[in-house]
Amino acid sequence: MITIVFAEDSSVQGIMLKRILVEEGYQVFWGKNGREAFALVEREKPSLIITDVEMPDMNGFEFCRMVKNRLDLRDIPVIICSSLSRPEDIMTGIEVGADGYVTKPYDKKYLMYRVHALLNNPINSDEEITPLTIHYAGRDFTIMADRLHILNMLLSTYENSLKQYNELVNAQIELKKLNKSLDISKKETENLLLNILPLKVARELQRAGRTTPEKYDSATILFTDFKGFTKLSESLSTEELIAQLDRFFSYFDSVIQIHGIEKIKTIGDAYMCVSGIPESTPDHAVRMVRAALEILEYMRIINSSTEKYILHSWQIRIGINTGPISAGVVGTKKFCYDIWGDSVNVASRMESSGEPDRINISGSTYELVKDHFHCEHRGKIQAKNKGNIDMYFVLGPK
Repeated sequence: MITIVFAEDSSVQGIMLKRILVEEGYQVFWGKNGREAFALVEREKPSLIITDVEMPDMNGFEFCRMVKNRLDLRDIPVIICSSLSRPEDIMTGIEVGADGYVTKPYDKKYLMYRVHALLNNPINSDEEITPLTIHYAGRDFTIMADRLHILNMLLSTYENSLKQYNELVNAQIELKKLNKSLDISKKETENLLLNILPLKVARELQRAGRTTPEKYDSATILFTDFKGFTKLSESLSTEELIAQLDRFFSYFDSVIQIHGIEKIKTIGDAYMCVSGIPESTPDHAVRMVRAALEILEYMRIINSSTEKYILHSWQIRIGINTGPISAGVVGTKKFCYDIWGDSVNVASRMESSGEPDRINISGSTYELVKDHFHCEHRGKIQAKNKGNIDMYFVLGPK
């Protein structure tokens, strides 16, 4: 059995190297430093020596020099293993007589290239050698090496360059995969933010990590609510109730998206949205009334449908108001884009003061849409906590 002695002070690297060599069928002896390994070399007279460089109590270069200075040991090939890969480290390895060089951590493929090459090409120490002095990296190196020795170190350097190149290529492939995965994650994050925040607000949040609340001089707010919802919820199972609300609100979402309106939230059976923010639009009131008419028509169709999933009549009230508001993101988790101001409260009163299957708008909204829609003046109606407010029913487009 071919015997190999190796010097390695790292327990992890030593176990790894020993496993590789034993699996290849070699008899292995492990020294924990250069001095301990040299004693094993003297005792076992191995076919090959492998040594780490950076070790306490005699480093790998000193260990190699001691082996090559002994006539009875000088023909044993020595492989230097190190995480060091500077040219001057390789030159030092040649200077002390090393026959091969591999980098750490150990790569079985390239390590065995060196082991097999050195075992199958015996060293001939009888060749006459002329010392060669080379000045490199600020110091002189005296090289005592034959042609085979130089060739082995040249091949070692090439193999390790090839190994490092392959590692770089693999790292680049993994980096591309990671970048692609990050791009997908970024897109998913952006899509998630856009589902809960307006585009302008989402981009500001991604860029700055926070958003600045804004005040708008004029925006139009819509509230919807279903009459008798509490009674309806008692007659439906939870699954049926949620399924029908989901169907209705999903349609509302599609309508307001078409008209460039921003959904704010749903609260139970109530639906809330606003037109004219975060990007200002001069026709925000007209857009909102058009969307409200489409929602109302949809609910009328639903109530006249014979589809099995329509289990009850759903009577909707829609209220709209126009006025100044403030808007922004609240919270640091589960972000919520919300609006505030008296105009929001009035819009809520428009809904609660309205009638089922009708659109009730305030006087401020009427002034902005009267040239586009037929409206019926209801007079001044008492609204909770707001006093008497001019209200109008929207009858349809002009």
